[in-house]
Amino acid sequence: NKLENPILKSDDYYGEIKLDGERAIYKNGIIYNRRLNILNSKFPEVVTQFKTIRGSKIKGMFDGEIVSKSGKFNDIQKRIHLNNKIKINLLSKLYPCEFRIFHSFNKVPKEMVGYVVNRYI
Repeated sequence: NKLENPILKSDDYYGEIKLDGERAIYKNGIIYNRRLNILNSKFPEVVTQFKTIRGSKIKGMFDGEIVSKSGKFNDIQKRIHLNNKIKINLLSKLYPCEFRIFHSFNKVPKEMVGYVVNRYI
């Protein structure tokens, strides 16, 4: 028996899921954090996530969050300040991350639909 909350089901309210990660913006192949630092080299698996089926970069702009697939914020913290390519590549396999889309400034390509958090996009 599921608990129902009439407030959460109301059309009078709007909410977004809170994810614990690194807020980021993807724009035409470049991933920026909120301080406009480029994160591509720190999260190579996220860069790969933004490839089309044919291997080209997805064009567009998306606001979202880089999150650890484990769901643990600590896994992101282990990686965010790294600059050593060997360590980055190792930790990208040990603690893989993905980009979850909150807002899209254009149509969401079919390759990215599974990563949309907000159902109103």
